[in-house]
Amino acid sequence: MIVEEVIWPGIVPVEGVPILYLFAICLCTEWGITKGWTTSSGTLPVPIKPAITSQEDFETYSKTSRIGRTTRLGRQDKVKIWSLVEEYKIRKKSNYSKYELCNILKEYFDRNNYRPFSHLICDEVQDFSNIELSLMRSLVEEKENDLFFVGDPFQNIYCRKINFSKSGISVRGKRSKKLKVNYRTTEEIKHFALKTLWQEKYDDFDGGEENTKGYISLIHGNDPVYKVFSTPEEEENFIVGTVKELLKEKFETTNYESAKEDVTNFVNDKDGLKLWKKELFISTIDSLKS
Repeated sequence: MIVEEVIWPGIVPVEGVPILYLFAICLCTEWGITKGWTTSSGTLPVPIKPAITSQEDFETYSKTSRIGRTTRLGRQDKVKIWSLVEEYKIRKKSNYSKYELCNILKEYFDRNNYRPFSHLICDEVQDFSNIELSLMRSLVEEKENDLFFVGDPFQNIYCRKINFSKSGISVRGKRSKKLKVNYRTTEEIKHFALKTLWQEKYDDFDGGEENTKGYISLIHGNDPVYKVFSTPEEEENFIVGTVKELLKEKFETTNYESAKEDVTNFVNDKDGLKLWKKELFISTIDSLKS
């Protein structure tokens, strides 16, 4: 995201831990917000008693904006949740979640009017939360071309509604731009995808609704085929047969090695990868490394 190897030697991404979490811990330690870190495994830092704390009274919590959250909460719901929060704070002692670290850092930088970076580039911002966006804003002094964010509302897999304005980031007017020309997807695939999405609603990152108008692709190809199968065996037979047919067609115009590189089978997990390598092997179809 922002840093990977970076400013603090020895701090590297840990499998299963968001890089932003490690980044927040690095910042906490660098600017003395925590005293140090310890864990039983010695791999993940755990902050020890920050120098500042967030506002903790219930009234402040009950009035806090919930923009970006997917569930509505009434006052009675918040009373119940707050009792759990109080119990959580007692039990967690000096351990802090990723979002708590983000809040601690933001408050520290804002209170001290300190901005550690001159510019910031962030990709895949549709996967951020409003808390994380607020932290990003606090890292850089507000000026021309201070932040460069890239994101796609249609790739939002966490169902979050982020709001740049509420996070202190101004993107209205000429400060933002939509990229509507697609250079890697065929017009036929784009058209099929938009037909699938036409009834869905997507956030535009600033409190409005995104639309699908005006997007174009510059390349063309075959119409995509969508199939539903009754059994795994039926699916396997169809895919193996299709791969053989495609290889046969390509082999008539080019060499076999080139033909193999033109046919790709995507799966969503490692088990699926093992299954299809096995199925292709049984069907005497060579496969390249994945």
